[in-house]
Amino acid sequence: MSAALNFMDKSYARVWGLIKGIRHEVLRAVILFGTAATLAFFVLYPLGILLKRSLYDYAADAWTLANYIRFYSEPELYGAFLTTVKLAFVSVVVSLLIALPMAWGVSRTSMPGRTLIRSLVVLVFSTPSFLGAIGWVILLGPRAGLLNKPLQAIFGLNYGPFNIYGFWGMVFALSFFLYPFLFFSVAAALDNMDPGYEQAAKILGAGNLKVSLTVTLPLVMPSILSGVALVILESFVVFGAPAVIGAPVHVHTLSTMVYRLFSGDPPQFHMAATAAVPIVLMAGLILVFQKLYLGRKQYQTITGKSPQPELVDIGRWKYVLSAFSFTIVFTGIVLPLLALLQASIIKVWGMPVTWDNLTLNHYISIFTQSDIVVRAFRNSFVLAGGTVVVCVLFTFVMAWIVERTTFPGRELLAFLSMIALSIPGVALGLALILAFAGAPFYLYGSLWIFLVGYSVKATPIMFMFARSALKQVHEELEQCARILGAHWAKTMKDITLPLMKKGLLSVGTIVFCMKFRDMPTSIMLYMGGLEVVSVLIYEFSEEANMSSLGALSFLVLIINLALVSISRRLVGKGAFEL
Repeated sequence: MSAALNFMDKSYARVWGLIKGIRHEVLRAVILFGTAATLAFFVLYPLGILLKRSLYDYAADAWTLANYIRFYSEPELYGAFLTTVKLAFVSVVVSLLIALPMAWGVSRTSMPGRTLIRSLVVLVFSTPSFLGAIGWVILLGPRAGLLNKPLQAIFGLNYGPFNIYGFWGMVFALSFFLYPFLFFSVAAALDNMDPGYEQAAKILGAGNLKVSLTVTLPLVMPSILSGVALVILESFVVFGAPAVIGAPVHVHTLSTMVYRLFSGDPPQFHMAATAAVPIVLMAGLILVFQKLYLGRKQYQTITGKSPQPELVDIGRWKYVLSAFSFTIVFTGIVLPLLALLQASIIKVWGMPVTWDNLTLNHYISIFTQSDIVVRAFRNSFVLAGGTVVVCVLFTFVMAWIVERTTFPGRELLAFLSMIALSIPGVALGLALILAFAGAPFYLYGSLWIFLVGYSVKATPIMFMFARSALKQVHEELEQCARILGAHWAKTMKDITLPLMKKGLLSVGTIVFCMKFRDMPTSIMLYMGGLEVVSVLIYEFSEEANMSSLGALSFLVLIINLALVSISRRLVGKGAFEL
């Protein structure tokens, strides 16, 4: 009898173990397909609607290329495309001229202040370009720019000699915010490069210049191309700086043209969708090029026993290079920041800076004279915080599926994430409106559509960090917990998530910072009563309300820099290096 009972117990245990195993596999399968379906729905469905709107004539109920024919035949519309291409090309050239000497200087020379320069470039990198553009409008506005006023007084001019508005003003303002993409990419490659290649060239008689041009430059070329791709991508999708500097003088890029067509009277949704499609295609092509072409190139410069790279002695030129680097950083962030600060504390705009003309009332008035600013801050904090919560939970599941399971097609999640990364904010906002404004969703006119847009844009960034953090947690720790009887959810809660919390907290801070200041998506989704901080800044800019604009922009900039500093402290010095 006891033998029979023992056999039944063992059989029961085996059957129950098999059932539990099947249940866990079914649960994992449901999680995988549910996650993939959710991501695909919020990424591919809006893009499909956007593409259909550009190709379908709803009045004639037929597919057509008429919208594209019109877009590429009307000078104003096609001109926006050419301006975008020209802006990308010129920005790349200027960024290369700035970033390459600085990266080489901080990584391979003994120039003074090279460590400080690295830290300061992080602040430049983390500053929203539209706030920098507003700062340059305050500095170089043709009538009342702070740098133009003294020259007007000295030479008796009606207009200042500098005018930030127009194409070259966009290039000037954007270049100070684009070169960090190249700087961090190249500096990281130079830091990690095996110096043996350069030493061999020097032994053969090559001088410093020849070594740099024939050895160092080719070895870091993949990093240079990667940075160039990111600069082109950002030039194509950027909205804030062109809207502040170009649009007022009718110099439009594709992003500002999409907004103009969408917000016109009457709105031209079909043409706005047509203008948005090239931005999405270009962004996607750049990301595919970066992943496929650069990913295949084998430029192995890191070995197991690489010593620190030898610093190049450039004599007195190191002081010139240091001065150049500090000038770029000062011009890129300090001058616009001071301009915003001054605009926020001047009592009467355009009058000299004296003690009698200084006030803090602008900071008080923006919060006390209207509840719009308070509502905007509340909405921005709620949306940014909600985006972090949604993305942390969602991307943790994505990362676990990709890294911890063997399900076929799990890399589909990474692919969908890359598609989401390629959607510019303006195009995404338009796509979400076209997809979810009507039945059965009716999300337009609520904060929910903001949350969807923010989450779609933040998911790729959060996923990359979550995947990297999960790789650092050895799978044996989870296996030990399961052997001791812990189920999957308890293992994740007690083992995996606590070990990943530093990485998730740091990227959560970055995402919060990015969504708190988000302008491209917000400007498309905005309607009365749903103000967010970035939209108010844009409206103050259009109204030329310099005092309120300066106060609000300076507050956002300080919050932004504080959050980025916290994030960098949490994740380490390489937080923003590409």
